[in-house]
Amino acid sequence: MLTINKKLFKSLQSANIQYCHWKSNEHLLAGLNGKTDLDILIGKNTTKKAKPLLQKAGFQLFQGPQTMEYTGLEHWIGMDQETKKLSHIHLHKYLRLGQKHLKGYILPWESLLLSTATNDPNTNITIANPNLEIILLLTRSALKIRARDYLLWFLGQLYFSKSDKREFFWLKKRTEKEKIRKYAQKLLGKKAAQYISKMKPSLFSLTKLRFQIMPRLNQHKQHQFLDATLQSWKREIIWITHKINQRFFHLATTTGLRVGEKGKVIACIGTDGSGKSTITKELTHWLSWKFNPIPIYFGSGQGTISLLRLPLKLLAKIFTSKSSGNIERAYKGKSPIKKVGLVCWALVLAREKRNKLNKMMKARNKGMIIICDRFPQKNVKYLSDGPLLLNKLKSKSKLMKKLANWEYKTYELAYNNPPDLLIRLNVSPKEAIKRKTDITLNELKEKSKTLKSLEYGSAKIVDIDADKPLEEVINKVKNTVWKEF
Repeated sequence: MLTINKKLFKSLQSANIQYCHWKSNEHLLAGLNGKTDLDILIGKNTTKKAKPLLQKAGFQLFQGPQTMEYTGLEHWIGMDQETKKLSHIHLHKYLRLGQKHLKGYILPWESLLLSTATNDPNTNITIANPNLEIILLLTRSALKIRARDYLLWFLGQLYFSKSDKREFFWLKKRTEKEKIRKYAQKLLGKKAAQYISKMKPSLFSLTKLRFQIMPRLNQHKQHQFLDATLQSWKREIIWITHKINQRFFHLATTTGLRVGEKGKVIACIGTDGSGKSTITKELTHWLSWKFNPIPIYFGSGQGTISLLRLPLKLLAKIFTSKSSGNIERAYKGKSPIKKVGLVCWALVLAREKRNKLNKMMKARNKGMIIICDRFPQKNVKYLSDGPLLLNKLKSKSKLMKKLANWEYKTYELAYNNPPDLLIRLNVSPKEAIKRKTDITLNELKEKSKTLKSLEYGSAKIVDIDADKPLEEVINKVKNTVWKEF
């Protein structure tokens, strides 16, 4: 069990807060170890008392996407200090269940569920009475049935999945048929109680159960049939597009949790060999479980590249045998072709960075987290993602001066819209050259010296020693990032 969870539940019990983990107790331990969510039902009169305890334990309240939210549900997430794993608690004020992506029924069963809750001897957590939990499992499954499930069943897909069956039989071992019947009669009626106490769940047995329980549950539904169907479809489409976007496109959509009205931009900078790309990938993966962070690469090397810049990158290989990270140097020289190539490269790169900056600002305005690998700066030419035409701002050529000014505006845009947190990874040149063999020691010394002098507007800059082992550096970065939320 994560220490943060152990601390929370111990404080809830000490304060006599009425709560219970009300569903999926078959894999409760996985939730307590930060692998799945924890669904905590809490007494309505104790919500105010519980919030300070959540905060004291290390949890923070985050906002869900408006298009996918439910009344009476709060998202509390905390970072375990020992493992750096995140723990996500769904704090339920009401007992909501029903259709997938909608949960259109609010059932008045909270008092019974809380008053009959029991202690789990393996974890010392208060959990739902298994005789009630099995009724809830079957009721939830029955209400989730959709027309497409019959077609999928015909095509060979089981409705009641292996994980559902595992949970059902886990609960079955801990229940008594007479107690199930007694509770079910009170909640769902005599006919449903007789059926539910002896049923074996399948698509058709759950369909029969659905018809038996609907007369009791209709008075608790929040949407009429047409409205419920449309709302469910809408939410499902949003959920599907979110998954596709999260996997392939990384657009600024707000289907993950938000960190407030204004989001957070986190940027990592450092010389070659400092581990900034590895760390930004780890941060993105770490936060992707719940926040849908937007990764943005602001460099000109191995990251994403626009179609306009691709031919210039290929052309640069004619001029140099060095890595793509030194392309700007490939275009340096007195040759007219190189001079034109450098200007074209600089303008296309500036356009690309401007588009990324606009994407960053849009995502931040939606309350999202943006993870930036590198960040543009406006003061130093060539190095550390700075402007390439800086010395042309006072050119005698009106055209060159105009082009240089256009490029410079992109870097001013970055300066005027800095990251909320800029992590500067400081690695010694001797250590960096061990990790990055395609760059000289003198180049690393120059970059390291320049890095300390760069300005990033009003960004909060935190220095981290990147000479340390990677795992230690990542843990320090995670600590630093979490403090910003």
